[in-house]
Amino acid sequence: RKRTTPSENFKALEVAREVQHNLLPETEIERSGLDIAARIQYCDETGGDYIDILEGKEARVSVVVGDVTGHGIGAALLMATVRALIRGSYPVMDDPAGLMDGVNRNLCADMGATGRFVTLFLLEINIVTREMTWVRAGHDPAWLYRAATGDIRPLGGQGVALGVERAYRFEVNRGMRMAPGDIVLIGTDGIWEAVGPEGDFFGKDRIETVLSKNAGLSATEIGEALMAAVDGFRQHLRLADDVSLVVVKN
Repeated sequence: RKRTTPSENFKALEVAREVQHNLLPETEIERSGLDIAARIQYCDETGGDYIDILEGKEARVSVVVGDVTGHGIGAALLMATVRALIRGSYPVMDDPAGLMDGVNRNLCADMGATGRFVTLFLLEINIVTREMTWVRAGHDPAWLYRAATGDIRPLGGQGVALGVERAYRFEVNRGMRMAPGDIVLIGTDGIWEAVGPEGDFFGKDRIETVLSKNAGLSATEIGEALMAAVDGFRQHLRLADDVSLVVVKN
């Protein structure tokens, strides 16, 4: 069997990186007064973090942030599978929990006993009423910054990771609206688990501090401020995990 050369392996990784980056959404989006910015930084040429912005029927905009176990080529392939499953169902699915149920069943069938899984957070916003609905699949809660008070609260809820329990039924969380100036931040654990030179983690408190200090800025500027804070915290150390975030400002 012919062995691939280092040069051929490098070219294959470059192709994989280009394909995966072409699957990512635009980094700045404006929809009916919603200012949306997405940022992603892989620790390898390819990775398992997944971000997407989808426009549905009945004046809906959805933000999806996911994290596949591991990183590299294997995680990238699974990330592409998750993206295809969500995008294939989203246009005809009115129920976010039902969408997540279907994705989970397919992933459980595909992954079997591999031990891999995917955490996912899906946020849906009605662009007319600004009502938010969201589904958590094992992913950490998003942050909601209230402009009127300066308070930050989590968008929580129940839900296991995708690909773990085939019969699990997800639930929709609702009953909250975005007021003018409010911000939602959704990230992956590569942010708060970034390690500094002293061996400590960036942590979630620093995320909230960056969000509060920059709340008056655009979604793009908030995202860039957080990415810069993570880079400054880890200094010369390379990323140990992919780092992704989406900022939505009303």
